[in-house]
Amino acid sequence: MSVCRFVACTVLATATGSVACAAIINVPGDHPTIQGAIDAAVGGDEIVVQAGTYHERINLKGKAIKVRSTDPANPAIVSSTIIDADDLGSCVKCNSGESSATIVDGFTLRDGSGTALGENRFGGGVYVAGGADPTIDRCVIRDCTAFAGGGVYIVNGSPLIARCTIRDNTALDGGGLNIALSSARVRGCRIFANTADYGGGMSTHAGGSEFTNCLFYDNVGGTWGGAGWIECGSICELNDCTIANNTSPVGRALRVDSEAKPVIANSILWLNGGVNQISQASDGVATLLFCDYEGGWSGEGSSNISTNPLFANAGADDYHLNAGSPCLNNGSNALVPPGVTTDLDGNNRFVGIVDRGCFERPAALDEEGNSEHPDLTSFELLVLILQAWGPCMPGAGCPYDLNDDGEVGLDDVVIVLNDWE
Repeated sequence: MSVCRFVACTVLATATGSVACAAIINVPGDHPTIQGAIDAAVGGDEIVVQAGTYHERINLKGKAIKVRSTDPANPAIVSSTIIDADDLGSCVKCNSGESSATIVDGFTLRDGSGTALGENRFGGGVYVAGGADPTIDRCVIRDCTAFAGGGVYIVNGSPLIARCTIRDNTALDGGGLNIALSSARVRGCRIFANTADYGGGMSTHAGGSEFTNCLFYDNVGGTWGGAGWIECGSICELNDCTIANNTSPVGRALRVDSEAKPVIANSILWLNGGVNQISQASDGVATLLFCDYEGGWSGEGSSNISTNPLFANAGADDYHLNAGSPCLNNGSNALVPPGVTTDLDGNNRFVGIVDRGCFERPAALDEEGNSEHPDLTSFELLVLILQAWGPCMPGAGCPYDLNDDGEVGLDDVVIVLNDWE
């Protein structure tokens, strides 16, 4: 049996009684660089990276390993555990058949300039190709540039991009993300302040990618597609998304062409220039279902409205829904993708009928002590309070903090018990 630094050995129940070791490799304790730790790792190993700035570009080399910061759930740790590519290539590269067991979790990826293919560069922050299906989780991808996919470039892959912030990236095509010939899943991501000539927030080219519980705002498409450009037969889904305050001369929210057929469901498109939010070429057809579309949607689809969604404070980039929003309890549960149970904040998505947009407004009490979701019992509300117990996360919304003291705790339980029904 090989010697492992750590500690996690599992005896396999085989006739030979072989033993497999999964190592925890520390950076810089065991290796001074992240790439050095990856080179030394074998399948099943976990690489834990201490806070600091690592001036390198990493390649996962097809290994089923997890590379993470010390606490990916802590934004302060994520912001201080940095892979800085120094404009010399992609921060993270997966192009050797990586599977979903290849995980990069809890880093800030910055100053990437992409992987060179011919005369152009692709994927400033993350480059995924060659049938790779890695998981990129809880990362901040920012200040990267490329010809295509300033933040993320995916071609011939099916990765999961989850709970990431993709911001301030630039490209000619797809400032935040560029997805080609792929079936990527982008879930629970904040995509904002990205810039491209075509598709400021994202672009998709063929394939069947999915965006769920995503927030697109302040993205700029210099020619078309402020939040995104969907083309070349792409069957893209946007589910439970909020698309607001994006801009472009053509398609301030989305540009759809070249036989693309996106389906947009349970979503809010507001503050993107009204009726011109989605620009469709003659051969591009978007279908909207259970959306709130400013100016009214006259294209394909059904059950759409055009009523102010009552954002909490759009001027301060807070797109949570206020009480009384027409989007509350007004979506379609059947249109939520299988396996999705929470919203962008991690709150329960299914509180009665789902809300439209990326944020579910969980049940809470109004000033008179009445539930804002009358179909929720006091017992169910109490259970949700217990699940949300603890300090409120800044900027994340805290609907179970019934007395607005900055945390969900005993005082909120008392409010529910006093109004028990």
